[in-house]
Amino acid sequence: MAAFRRSCAVIAGKPAIEPINDYAGTAGHWQKVCARASGDARAFFEKNFTPYRLGGQGLFTGYYEPEIHGSRLRHDSFQTPVYGLPRDLIRVDLSQFSSQFKGEHISGRLEEQRLVPYANRAEIDAHGLADAKILFWCDDPVALFFLQIQGSGRVRFDNGAAARIQ
Repeated sequence: MAAFRRSCAVIAGKPAIEPINDYAGTAGHWQKVCARASGDARAFFEKNFTPYRLGGQGLFTGYYEPEIHGSRLRHDSFQTPVYGLPRDLIRVDLSQFSSQFKGEHISGRLEEQRLVPYANRAEIDAHGLADAKILFWCDDPVALFFLQIQGSGRVRFDNGAAARIQ
């Protein structure tokens, strides 16, 4: 129910005629059901939604949004730096050179007018990133690793603030 209400908060700010996407109707359709979103989650969804059985094979996916703990200042258990993008990072869209590489990219840095691979995770962990700003400090390097694998998540700061990161 909490996740549904968070979606409703976004939808509430949209004009009623604005399409949500190609298959989910308009914001107005959702605003009506969002206004009733209260009480027991199971009872709410059973009353306001109809399940449909689809034939054939399907794919059900989910999204996991990891949350890590951070601090703007390095102290106590907050010893793992979380870096921003390095200033010298170069990302090359290879399709600009040949259509056979559509959707392919490569990243690296310049070294004497040559594109070379960027440091790997072990090298970054051991030596840091001189050309990247430290955004904040994390208290758990393993949690940070899983957030990096996921690609995005949340940081809960030691002062109570929270932010989405990617």
